[in-house]
Amino acid sequence: MTIIGWGAEVEGVMNDPEGFLSLYPDIDLEFVITDRNSLVQRASVMAAGGIAPDLIWTDDGVIVELGTLGIVEPLAPYVERYGMDLSDYAPTISGEYGGELLALPGYALWNFDYTAQVTPAGKAGQIPKFITNGWAISKDSNHKEAAWKFIEWYMSPEQQFDMVTKDMMPAYIPAVYELFAHGHSRDIMEAFLRTFELAALGKPVPQNTAEVLAFNVVTGAMSQVLNGINPSAADALNSVKDQVRATLAGNHQ
Repeated sequence: MTIIGWGAEVEGVMNDPEGFLSLYPDIDLEFVITDRNSLVQRASVMAAGGIAPDLIWTDDGVIVELGTLGIVEPLAPYVERYGMDLSDYAPTISGEYGGELLALPGYALWNFDYTAQVTPAGKAGQIPKFITNGWAISKDSNHKEAAWKFIEWYMSPEQQFDMVTKDMMPAYIPAVYELFAHGHSRDIMEAFLRTFELAALGKPVPQNTAEVLAFNVVTGAMSQVLNGINPSAADALNSVKDQVRATLAGNHQ
């Protein structure tokens, strides 16, 4: 099974895979480490060459690009088939695109000021911005069931609590509370706690809808230009301008 990604989280698994391999010794792991900005192109080239990665490390921007290209699997059927309970995990919004759940949260970004922001209040009130990293399964993967086993392992309470011992930010709510006991900015803690508590109660996590939609428009257009779907950057910018204005006009937050 081939895993592509960037950063300390992916390299951590690469350097110490025994937690997963002890459960699934029959699965061989191969890693492709790249930088974030090159990941989508690298994954696309691999898929085009018939060696698609099985698992892809994502964030809210990367998943928009992957979703635009249509190269990742919808994960809702897996969640339903295997009975995964997401109520104790970070919100899935960073893994959603086009009405589909394309990635599951495995890690909340360590930079608290970026991951959870308390934005200025608007008509809809003060809405925290929340971002996670997560895992997506390639649509052309030849090892989709093995990839799902990896996601289940990575999101397991045992693995998520292990992140706390390494000063990493887990996506599992009980583990997050333990991490907060170590002490961080009060404002950022409150933003996290509000978001996670709403998720734990099964309530919709408040999001700035206009911001999310506008971001998706911009990132989607950028992906189309970079991947040759729309070769004219000028046309893409004009389209983005009109779409963002329409989005903001229809979503007064």
